[in-house]
Amino acid sequence: MLAFSLLVLLSLSAIRAQDNVITKLQNSLAVLEHRVTTAESNFEKSQNEVVKAVQRLSVTEAKLQQAETKLVQADVKRVQLESTLQTLKERVSNLEGKQTHHVSFSVHQTGVLKSGATPLPITYNRVILNDGGGFNQYTKTSFVAPVSGVYEFSYHYRYGDGSAAHVRLFRNNEVLQDSTDFHNNPSDGMSGNSIIVSLKKDDHILTRLQPHNAIYCNYHGQFEFCSFNGHLLYET
Repeated sequence: MLAFSLLVLLSLSAIRAQDNVITKLQNSLAVLEHRVTTAESNFEKSQNEVVKAVQRLSVTEAKLQQAETKLVQADVKRVQLESTLQTLKERVSNLEGKQTHHVSFSVHQTGVLKSGATPLPITYNRVILNDGGGFNQYTKTSFVAPVSGVYEFSYHYRYGDGSAAHVRLFRNNEVLQDSTDFHNNPSDGMSGNSIIVSLKKDDHILTRLQPHNAIYCNYHGQFEFCSFNGHLLYET
């Protein structure tokens, strides 16, 4: 009987020891499961962070690509602007190179001129201005273009005493325009005209009083009414 009781006690002790071991194992397993769960949660969070980082990286790359495209476009525009600026500089330089001559003149007639049966070139005996030397001071009748270009000319005269006054402007032998007052006008008056015309170098511009006409360029020695003027607008 005593031996059986000892055996029972030993068996109970062994069972208690095994229960303690099982409890410890269960506790260890619970700890491990908690650690695994925590690790899995952390891993999932890490994956989410990686996804977000990849998305941010994609957005950044897209912005960078846009910036590079804008930079290329800006560089193209810069090259175009530099080319345009260079072209403008060359054009300005060419224009400055061409416009090296200053040509202008203003001359007067101070007397009375009457034509006979043929046209009479109008002489101008008083030179007010002859910048560039275009007005011929030897013949006193014509302007000779020192350079090719576009010029502006004007001429004015006084008529009176019931005489006809018909003046023509010529380029070489070509009639450019007329200015007239008929002889049936008994009063004194002024007439004239103006023109813009293209000339080649050495072209002549002159005025001619037509046959049987008269102009009165002075009034009692005090006023000068007949003038011939011109200037270069630009060279060609």
